[in-house]
Amino acid sequence: MKMCGCCRGLGATFAGFLQAQLQSGFQLVLETTEDRKEHTGVDFVITGEGKLDGQTSMKKEPLGVAQLAPNHKIPVLALAGGINEETAILNELSITSYFSIVNAPMPLERSDE
Repeated sequence: MKMCGCCRGLGATFAGFLQAQLQSGFQLVLETTEDRKEHTGVDFVITGEGKLDGQTSMKKEPLGVAQLAPNHKIPVLALAGGINEETAILNELSITSYFSIVNAPMPLERSDE
């Protein structure tokens, strides 16, 4: 069983008790999308994360998807629950545009409405 690193404690538990192999989620996305070779005719890619920030540039999945885009001249749009001033670095790392899906600050209880 392979588990991506994004599972944090759960992944470590599976690795210990079920002999699962931890794998970088970033690498898993690259391998999966590159293996499928379904880039022909794609106009753009939409990816997302709970929060796009400086940590996203540290090999998180949206960046993995974006790094395939220049090879195929495909724009990448990233959606997130939150963005901040650190998010601008992602434009230099092949994310064409990014947007918050939240119109205004709100309590967590209302975020799923």
